[in-house]
Amino acid sequence: MNFTSLIVVSLLVSFLFSGLEAGVLAISRVRLRQRAKEHHPAAAKLERILQHRLHLLISILIVNATANLLAFGLIAHFTVEWLGGWGIWLALLISLPVYFFWVEILPKSLFRRFPYRMLALTLPVLRLLHYTLCPAVRAVAAVAEFLVGRFSGSHPEWTDELGRQDPEEAQHSREEFRALTEVFAREGRLSPEETELIRGVLDFPKVLVRDVMLPLDRVTAIPEGMPVETLLELAKRVDYDQFPLMDRRGDLVGMLDVFALIRRGQATGAVKLHASEAVRVPPEEPALNTIRRLRRAGQQLAVVVGGNRRAVGVVSVEDLTRRLVEGSGAS
Repeated sequence: MNFTSLIVVSLLVSFLFSGLEAGVLAISRVRLRQRAKEHHPAAAKLERILQHRLHLLISILIVNATANLLAFGLIAHFTVEWLGGWGIWLALLISLPVYFFWVEILPKSLFRRFPYRMLALTLPVLRLLHYTLCPAVRAVAAVAEFLVGRFSGSHPEWTDELGRQDPEEAQHSREEFRALTEVFAREGRLSPEETELIRGVLDFPKVLVRDVMLPLDRVTAIPEGMPVETLLELAKRVDYDQFPLMDRRGDLVGMLDVFALIRRGQATGAVKLHASEAVRVPPEEPALNTIRRLRRAGQQLAVVVGGNRRAVGVVSVEDLTRRLVEGSGAS
């Protein structure tokens, strides 16, 4: 095989592996899993290969970089023999548009547009990588993990476990799942209630506290000087187990848990003596963050505070959870 043939083969390999890199990153595991359940011939094989996506990507990058360097080295060899020292500049001038359009733009656009179709078409190449280069990559990663753990006392986060926590997958899976839900809803494979539930869960990260909060003028708060006995009688009538405490200025300054009060036994005096510090959140905080903060604090209610740090309302775990389950109709 002469040098010209080697250059052509190297550029073809670069085209293929540049596309494979984009396809592996673009393909949705949700859709791939669904195709496998529908018994598509290549889907099950692709799903097994992509279980260790990180190692596969590293293998693809190794082959792609090798082919790119080989092609450029051969082009530079020809031009330097022809023009001497100036030949390297001619090699760069020739290589830049070739690599930009042939190795980057064209294959990556093609594989991103049709990830499943192109990966299924090139499945033999992926399987060859999976059984040859990927084991070597795993071995090197294991040695590196051992050395890093030995000398630093910690485990690197780029080991094989990363393949199961792919940042790209986390970024795209929500929208992919949403699209799949809409398809199933149109086909009648999901009931309207199931579809609404899934939409509510997918939309919940965008929900803010102000979308769910109860305004201050509708809050059942108790004065901080109320006797404990009066509070217990009130709790029986309204069937609440947590109350926000309001001071003389009309601000919410604490939270009182009726069940915790009962567990303590003979609690007496004013309720402010038994109150705990309230979780205070701004209206612009994501609702999901508020749920986490309330869980850590062991409370059911959070005080929503405005720009002047005074209470403008409250939000409860119950209301947040209802919004999560029922979607925007819950508000």
